[in-house]
This record gives sequence, structure tokens and C-alpha cells, in this order.
Amino acid sequence: MRKVAVLVVAGNRVCNRIELSPARGVGGSDQLTAAYEKMLAKAWRLKEQGLSAAIYTQITDVETECNGLLTYDRQVIKPDVRRVNAVNTGHIDKIAE
Repeated sequence: MRKVAVLVVAGNRVCNRIELSPARGVGGSDQLTAAYEKMLAKAWRLKEQGLSAAIYTQITDVETECNGLLTYDRQVIKPDVRRVNAVNTGHIDKIAE
């Protein structure tokens, strides 16, 4: 089973009604961003071994899941956009394995 980083944003009308396991939640935007960076850095490193594509499917929170990069109503961007852009474009030299 894959490990999922979950960040519930205060006031989010969908996610605030869902009970989450504390082990799945992250403490804030910085931790969510770090988890995303680590995942994408791993994908970039796998490219050297022949990986041809990686897809991140959870762009927004949905009815019963709060692991999106944006809230369900798309009003809040949860991770640090600059850091996400950097790792999305392959700048992984400062990200630990």
C-alpha cells in the first residue's frame, strides 16, 4: 500500500468532517511539500533506471480523501508552489533520498 500525506486545512467543508488517522496526517504545508518533494525526487532518480513516466493523480481533495495538492473547493493551495515547481522540473539535488 502506498503511503499518503494528508493535510487538512481549517475550514475545509469536506475534510473537516472526515476522521483521519494521526499517522497519515502531516503537520502543515512544509511537511506536505517535503513529502511531495521526496516522492518526485524518487521518480526522477528512477528515470536513470528506465522509468518513462510518473503520474500524480490526486490534484485536489475529493469527497472522502484529503490528500490533494488543492482543497476540494480549490481555494487553498496546500504545498509551497515554488518548491513543487522546482521538483516537478527536476531540481532534486538538495532533496534527500
